[in-house]
Amino acid sequence: MSFEFKSEDQLTQRNIPNYIVNLVVNRLLQKELLPGERLPTEQEFAYQLGVGRNSVREALKMLSSLGLVEIKKGIGSFVVTSMPESLVNSFAISLVFDNATNDELYELRYLFEVGLADLVIKKATNQDIGRLIAANERLGEALKNDAENHDLLKELNIDFHRQVIKIARNRYIEKLGVSVYTLYRSSFEKVRKQPNFATKEYRYHQKIIELIKDKDFEGLVLHFQRVTDWLQEVARQGSTGGETETPLPIADQ
Repeated sequence: MSFEFKSEDQLTQRNIPNYIVNLVVNRLLQKELLPGERLPTEQEFAYQLGVGRNSVREALKMLSSLGLVEIKKGIGSFVVTSMPESLVNSFAISLVFDNATNDELYELRYLFEVGLADLVIKKATNQDIGRLIAANERLGEALKNDAENHDLLKELNIDFHRQVIKIARNRYIEKLGVSVYTLYRSSFEKVRKQPNFATKEYRYHQKIIELIKDKDFEGLVLHFQRVTDWLQEVARQGSTGGETETPLPIADQ
């Protein structure tokens, strides 16, 4: 399979480089262009689209900066063989410019986790549960020995959720999860001032493990909902300067 120009590829946008970028991305999404394949030359792009080579060159540089295309001097431009994490995170970055609210962020996380819950309940093995226990114990050890290292606690917290995502054994979900938890990481500073926040997260994780062990899908979804409500309330307190302790539902019971 190789890049072929079509009659509908006529230029319809004034921003020529962006048009070419979208053209290549659409071919990738439609699997009409595959990883490792060579793109047309600058001259071929320019001739087929009726545009200048400078515009084509700029578009190829944009594709390269996105991590989609590798430009080999004197050889040509090629689609990369694997998608870098930075490309997935471009989704998270784009949401920053949309001025999304904290409530929207936590609703996104809840929607993602509810969809994930079904797969996790169905697919979790004893080995998976063992990895979750180990990930949460690393957080527990850090709480005992390095409780003031907030960056470490944050990364260990996120790592637990990465381990949950891996249980789905779905590459698309795993990559989407990178963006979801990248956004969550950015909000971490707003909620970590909650008294004993990391300890509550540890207990929250313990509850997740118990529910997965019991194959309790409804319980897991309810747990995610209650924790989402808790995070939203804590974030609202943080935005108003409050640091009153808010009990974590279920995990505190």
